[in-house]
Amino acid sequence: IVVKPYSWIRVTHVCRQWRDVALQHPILWSWIVEVPGDWVKTMLGRCGQAGLTVDTQPAGLLFREQDLKFNRCSFTVLQAIYNHWNHIEEAKVMLGAGHPRLRGVEAPLLRSLDVTSALSEGGQKHRPLFKAGGTPSLKELIWSNSLQWSLISPLLKPQLEVLKVHTLKPTSPISTEMWFSALRNMPRLRSLSLRSVVGGGFSHSIHPQSLSLPHLRNLELDTMPSHRSGP
Repeated sequence: IVVKPYSWIRVTHVCRQWRDVALQHPILWSWIVEVPGDWVKTMLGRCGQAGLTVDTQPAGLLFREQDLKFNRCSFTVLQAIYNHWNHIEEAKVMLGAGHPRLRGVEAPLLRSLDVTSALSEGGQKHRPLFKAGGTPSLKELIWSNSLQWSLISPLLKPQLEVLKVHTLKPTSPISTEMWFSALRNMPRLRSLSLRSVVGGGFSHSIHPQSLSLPHLRNLELDTMPSHRSGP
């Protein structure tokens, strides 16, 4: 049996009583994934302050700038949720030239953030997505496609437990020293995956004892995966 997303909404059409019950349960409307653009505002209005799960990345996405720029559904969702970051718990978002940008928002409940970026790398500096200290609950950060250090570095906080940063092509890798400096401030990391984002590999000039990640269990660097079974 294949159940389509939101097929449960049919229960609101059974009778008035069933509809009233559904409308009085905000959590039913708090999962905004694969939602038609014209439904987003309706669901946001019905979810109240329930913790939100949001996905603006459509299935089968191709990592090209034009795909992100002209995907109207993604644009509509990202624009609609802009003022709801205060109760978003999990989010998958796309950053492209034609999309509304997150700038200085606060997301106190955000636990997991998955970003697919098609912004240019180069030396351009971008304004932070969130206010300083605006993501105190963030435990998991996934960043893919293209890397903007000015956007990702403010999110590398001590409470992070999972960090995955993957690019399709290493056009602007970050130096070993910059990564070590950031990783020293994340002692709770349990899983770390960095692909095509470390410039020139890890330098022998940096002593491994200068970095302590006592909770690390899974480690993947560039194209050479390895696994740790203990601290």
